[in-house]
Amino acid sequence: MISAIVSIFLIIGVILSIVAAVGLHRLKDPYTRLHATSAINSFGLISILVASVFYFVEESAVTSLRQLLAVFFIFITVPAGTHILSRAAIVRDVHVWKPDGSELRQHEVEIIQTIKRQSEERRAHRLREEVQGREGLDGAKRS
Repeated sequence: MISAIVSIFLIIGVILSIVAAVGLHRLKDPYTRLHATSAINSFGLISILVASVFYFVEESAVTSLRQLLAVFFIFITVPAGTHILSRAAIVRDVHVWKPDGSELRQHEVEIIQTIKRQSEERRAHRLREEVQGREGLDGAKRS
């Protein structure tokens, strides 16, 4: 019975990973590629890890706990990494591919402009803090 469950999860994981690889190859822009790699591939990896949990459940509880922690870690880190990569693509002016060749809608342009403005504000704030920190260190050295 356990081997059937393991086989099902492994097959699901392999299929999802193949779909993610095909999506990475076929999709046109980084935003859609991020969707394929983050959502589909992470579920494929999680499915393979769950199969591993079932396979090793009788041998060692520590191994199963480590694998469950890996699943939890993937659920936490993949969305954050995807978000960071998509914001970086927006800030770098990577254009969105449209299948019909049309331009972006007004609300899409506004979202992109807001993200760029926020990024510039953060960068300026970090530079101000860095300059203030250097001035504070220079004042302390003179005293």
